[in-house]
Amino acid sequence: MKTLVTAALLAATALPAFATELMVWDWKSGDPLAAPYFQKAKEVFEAAHPGDTVTFVMQPNDQYYTLLGTALASDGGPDLFLLNGGAQGGRGLRTRLSWMTRSVL
Repeated sequence: MKTLVTAALLAATALPAFATELMVWDWKSGDPLAAPYFQKAKEVFEAAHPGDTVTFVMQPNDQYYTLLGTALASDGGPDLFLLNGGAQGGRGLRTRLSWMTRSVL
């Protein structure tokens, strides 16, 4: 999970300069055992990018991919999000994410 959060925050450096608040959806930032890591990742990113802020929004684990898919299908949702590998990163979600690839390229 540390690699996923770090990669997501590093990927955020490619966002346009006008992005001052990054909303990151996850399913672990509110977990007492994981919260210190998320807080540290936030602090490190914000120190490296003065003026930018990161807001982690924990979604219910059992509804995460449904909520994420719905948000992305409506052209809404977070700026960044965590994904597990395997089935959750399967064809359905990749299809919904294809608009992001087109807009970035």
